[in-house]
Amino acid sequence: MVVGALLLVIPLVGVWLGIGRIRAGQRAAVLFTVGCAVFAVSWLVFLLTRLGVWRSTGAPENLLAQFAGFLPDLVPATAVIGVGLIVLAHLAATGRPAARPDPDRRRPWLVAGTAGLVVVAMGFVAAAMPARVPDPTLVSGVAVRVDHGRGVFAFARDGGGVAVEYPLDNPMWVDRTGQKHVGGRPECLTGDGAVSRAVELALVDVRGVPGSGFGNLRLVLSVRCLG
Repeated sequence: MVVGALLLVIPLVGVWLGIGRIRAGQRAAVLFTVGCAVFAVSWLVFLLTRLGVWRSTGAPENLLAQFAGFLPDLVPATAVIGVGLIVLAHLAATGRPAARPDPDRRRPWLVAGTAGLVVVAMGFVAAAMPARVPDPTLVSGVAVRVDHGRGVFAFARDGGGVAVEYPLDNPMWVDRTGQKHVGGRPECLTGDGAVSRAVELALVDVRGVPGSGFGNLRLVLSVRCLG
């Protein structure tokens, strides 16, 4: 990690040198500076993720927090974009010079300033917008086995397929009359062993974090007793 932190100096020096070229009126310097900045941010997020500093806790409250949670997954793509901008800057700088004897040195700064204002404005808008939470999927099927000792039941969705085990203790369940109950075990999933109880599950897919030791999960939000 120490070597990775030292390598972060390279794109930061590139940003500093690029700003100096922008002051000199070189248009390609804008691409070079932006590319180094994008690569530096990507590398910084990668280092913070490896150190465990950059991680999302709880459900995101707005789009900005939701984007921050997804940003570590975007690091490979953003790093490639940064390198691509640096390559484009090199091609623009080594290409045929534009036939303009007196370039406007203010234009690169105007472009960089405008881009910065747009990014800041987008951040404020994202922070003001609520995050989109995943909607549960309703799946009907049959509970084919109940094991109160292990606290699980086996569920096979309508149309066949392999039975999947889910926990008996759920945040909420609905009885035959439509009455909601918070906590406890559904009344239709009583007894032990093989059963045949029609139920409807509200399932939500949760993306796992391999670095923390668990993969993708499909959680039960509620169980509705159908018969």
